[in-house]
Amino acid sequence: MKLRLAGLTLASGLLAAASLDATEAPPAPGIPVVDRDVIPAAQVAPPCVSLAADHTSISIPTAYLEKLAEQAQGDMPAGNERARFGAWQQGRSARWLLDLPGTVTDARGCESSPIQHAHRASQSLVGGLLESGIAAVWVHDQPGFVSRLRVRDYNRGCGRGPIGSSSYRVANGPAVILLITCTR
Repeated sequence: MKLRLAGLTLASGLLAAASLDATEAPPAPGIPVVDRDVIPAAQVAPPCVSLAADHTSISIPTAYLEKLAEQAQGDMPAGNERARFGAWQQGRSARWLLDLPGTVTDARGCESSPIQHAHRASQSLVGGLLESGIAAVWVHDQPGFVSRLRVRDYNRGCGRGPIGSSSYRVANGPAVILLITCTR
């Protein structure tokens, strides 16, 4: 068990340390890879929170994060209440995003922090907000917001290996975020 845990820790560390703009290696035989499109929010206006990568930023309305954060009031729900626990987890992730240290105001007027400063659970929440059209993406050297993202799901659900991921990129453009979606 300790060896497996060490292997997963090493693998997740290597994935986290990998550059978002690195060339993707071909998938291992038998590992499912699915490409799909996601339509993020068309725009986000201040007040907002942004997570900045090398060439892109993800912006989220502060009011939406504050509403989610209200779900994390008090202690973690006891028992087997999956829906309540999920809402509580989302609330904690939103609170972590709202409380990120070292923020600056970015070109879109959002309070911005490097994406690496965000907790892994908060990054997963951001992926969900992109998927649901609540968060917007913009490229640092271009006006406006991105209209479409290309997502590559690798081994979704960990059905054929120890790690699954989703890689979000601007369609025909730079990387946005890489999420570890499962480990086993």
